[in-house]
Amino acid sequence: MTRRGTTLLEIVVALSLAAMLLVALSGVLAGLVKQRRQAEIVDSREWVHSLDRIFWNDLAQARSVALLDGILWMKAPSSSKVNGLGDESIAYRLDATGKEQFALVRAVFPNNSAQASQQKTLVWNVARASFERIDDSGRDQPFPTSPGPAPRGFRYRIWLNEAASPITRQITVR
Repeated sequence: MTRRGTTLLEIVVALSLAAMLLVALSGVLAGLVKQRRQAEIVDSREWVHSLDRIFWNDLAQARSVALLDGILWMKAPSSSKVNGLGDESIAYRLDATGKEQFALVRAVFPNNSAQASQQKTLVWNVARASFERIDDSGRDQPFPTSPGPAPRGFRYRIWLNEAASPITRQITVR
């Protein structure tokens, strides 16, 4: 006569496998929480200065810029050969991270590709951002909606979710 059912040994093996999976999953989740917490702890002045350097470098190398559907596009000249890729388009955009929460992301598209080769989150917890072109006398000018010559400078404003007023910075090159 054969009995149906599971043995105690089978239950112990199944529980140990489930426990190992839960431990692995909790380790991954703990790492993600730690990474997010570190990103939020960074002093605001530190990320602002880092963002200034990134914008300045991209603007200094840009041969054309455009603002299309809220995305700031910069076209790097082929002579810069950043990372050996040749011509590349750089996009600054807001990616949704939650309800009314965004992250400012810098994406690099090599050789007019539709697929980004690099993406880097620059600022978390953004409510909105704006970019204005600055002419030689320091006055705001609208960005072109089709690629136009790179400006001498521009101003950006970033509204963080916990702040009432925006962080406003001006970048000037050349």
